[in-house]
Amino acid sequence: MIKEVIATLLAALMALSFVLGISPSKEGTPPAAQTETAAPDGTTAPPESESKPADTTAAETTSPAPALPLPKYPSGAENITLFINGRQAPDGFAAEVNSVVYAPIESFCSLLSAGNISAEAGEPYISSEGRCIPCSTSSVSVTVIDAGMLCAPVTALASASGQSVERTAKGELVVSGTPTFPSADEVYGEEDLYWLSRIISAEARGECFEGQLAVGCVVINRTEHKSFPDTIYEVIYDNKFGVQFSPAHSGSVKKDPTASAVRAAKLCLEGFSLSDSILFFFNSSIAAGSWITSNRTFTVTIGNHDFYS
Repeated sequence: MIKEVIATLLAALMALSFVLGISPSKEGTPPAAQTETAAPDGTTAPPESESKPADTTAAETTSPAPALPLPKYPSGAENITLFINGRQAPDGFAAEVNSVVYAPIESFCSLLSAGNISAEAGEPYISSEGRCIPCSTSSVSVTVIDAGMLCAPVTALASASGQSVERTAKGELVVSGTPTFPSADEVYGEEDLYWLSRIISAEARGECFEGQLAVGCVVINRTEHKSFPDTIYEVIYDNKFGVQFSPAHSGSVKKDPTASAVRAAKLCLEGFSLSDSILFFFNSSIAAGSWITSNRTFTVTIGNHDFYS
């Protein structure tokens, strides 16, 4: 009788354990891992082993520049730290070569996620949105270089993107501002390009590119000098002291300009200047230029032309 009572009690206890979800271990203690625990207020609390959500109040940091292929700058080039809109370019991205800081053209646009810049190694300019942007504002010897990829001066790249560039006290270079990549029409007037390219072509056809640039500089310098008119068109047709440019008198200035003359005109309109002082030139092999030689200061000979200030 007693055995039957004990068996009945054990059966009842097992049934109760099943209902409550309690499964005693072999040692009679609860299992190590619980799927849920009861909170003090009677609600179900998450298990202690569950991961806590990430702290969303952590300070945000500027994302680093993406990994990019790096140029192989020539021996002796000095690595320069470059920041583009707050992001540091990868180490080795920019370097100073012959006192000019270069960066890869394609990668520069990639970091900005905008722009299309084209160039050729050895040329003193880069092209963007119809513009010809000089690698230097005063020297045709500063050119695009091939360092395993085409690289241009950072100042020229920033000009193409419409941004500013400055060097910090630490020697770092910082490019900042919204990249807009302005077109030629936004930088200089179509009429100025029309007339400047034509007078360069008419006066310096067949001359070296530097000689064409020098003729363009003379015209631009005159627009900024008190003794001459203020516009390119007026300078070309100025006859206050006699005919200043013979192609304007003969009509050849209206002929379509050569491609190189157009490039030279664009560079001059972008601010390139071999000299801010030259105001006169002539070909000594076909003209005496007696008044110029007697009254003006000789500056330089480029190609067939002598230039005077």
